Amino acid sequence: MVGKGEIIDALGLMVGDANWEVRWAAVYALGKSKDRRALAILGPVAGEDPYYDKAQEKYPVREAARRAMMILNSVIGWQTDPERAFALARTEGKPLLLYFRASGSDLCSAFEKVVLTEEKIIDVLQRYVCLWSDYLVNPSIFERYGIEKVPALVFLSPQGKKLGGIDAVILPERLLEKMVAFLEVDKSVTRLKSRLSKQAGRGSRGWDPEGP
Repeated sequence: MVGKGEIIDALGLMVGDANWEVRWAAVYALGKSKDRRALAILGPVAGEDPYYDKAQEKYPVREAARRAMMILNSVIGWQTDPERAFALARTEGKPLLLYFRASGSDLCSAFEKVVLTEEKIIDVLQRYVCLWSDYLVNPSIFERYGIEKVPALVFLSPQGKKLGGIDAVILPERLLEKMVAFLEVDKSVTRLKSRLSKQAGRGSRGWDPEGP
């Protein structure tokens, strides 16, 4: 019996086919697989597939790869647009988790296959607004947060204040501890601010729990 991993590997070979229609079909199938391991294959295709349709003035395989990535990212609610992610965090009052990766990185690929597929990791990720950032697609956000190596994670409050950051090359158990810790820190600050806002005007001066 052929396993799902073997199917993903076979489709991965097909995205290198000389025929663009074969590549498009493989990309489409990867998007339908619901297997996030396919993201490591789709990333380079989304930015580098050479076929250009002059009549339609677009790159059909690249666009199909981006759609497939959006489908797979939605499994645990990954966002790919920074502005939308920040707006969503403010609206829902959720902290942000920014994941920084690079297409073609073996470390990122291993991290995504081994760690981001862990059930407990996914459960905690669903409590964040998660932003998936690939250097090939959006290098400016890497500069904004001073990311020089990947994979990396940065945690922000719903208002965008940095809570912390970690090197993602750690064991799943340790990463889970960090994720829960940052989640609890943000929750305590959010609840405290909520209580203080209800007491506005009772004291002679205000106090910012996130201040010095």
